[in-house]
Amino acid sequence: MLTPLFIKTSAQNDNMTYDPNKALMVTIGAGAGYNDYKHLNNRLDDAGILTVGKFSISNMLEADMRMKNLLIGLGTGMNLSARKNDDYKTWLMSFYGGAHAAYYIANSKNFHFGPQLGIGAYGSFVKITERNGHNNFNDLITSGNSTTISQYTPALDFALRFDFADFSKSKTGVAGLRLGYRLGLSNRGWGDDAGTSVVDGSPKDRIGQFYAMATIGLTALKPNNWRGMKNMH
Repeated sequence: MLTPLFIKTSAQNDNMTYDPNKALMVTIGAGAGYNDYKHLNNRLDDAGILTVGKFSISNMLEADMRMKNLLIGLGTGMNLSARKNDDYKTWLMSFYGGAHAAYYIANSKNFHFGPQLGIGAYGSFVKITERNGHNNFNDLITSGNSTTISQYTPALDFALRFDFADFSKSKTGVAGLRLGYRLGLSNRGWGDDAGTSVVDGSPKDRIGQFYAMATIGLTALKPNNWRGMKNMH
């Protein structure tokens, strides 16, 4: 009984066809970002406190539905930066998540290039820690030696994507480069450590971040007879 089923399954796999204009693509990336926290850093510098690092290590994860030249998908990313001197340590962590659409204006067999526009939410968390001046442990835990401030804002994400892949194959790897800029939609004050309010008198920044990332991923074409395979007995 198993032999006819095996022959039938093999024959269907041999006859499998794919839609070259529809595919799922999953991409990860790693690189660097340049963050502009101008007003926050001015206030920290005036107070003699170590400023937040402008450069950060960045990563991203994206999932796209590709329909010929058009891509529609969801993406997320994170940035990390740390600085320290004899007196202070500053730690930056930021997150982005949102939806996007891209269009390949160049779409040859192995090279694909186009602009991408996204909208989402951007959250930044800064922790400032004093590294000395504590006589004993009780002084440390009663007076505290660190503070955390945060900011949330909706943001636009503009990018140019360069992808290298042969999309005519049913499954293939993708390598590429992403150059982008994220822009906060409004000036936002820096809030308390819970991120639920803005501290009176806090500086306001409109987030701006340039980033560059190398990307790798996988893409798979949509099978034309997928429904038939699921209903196979």
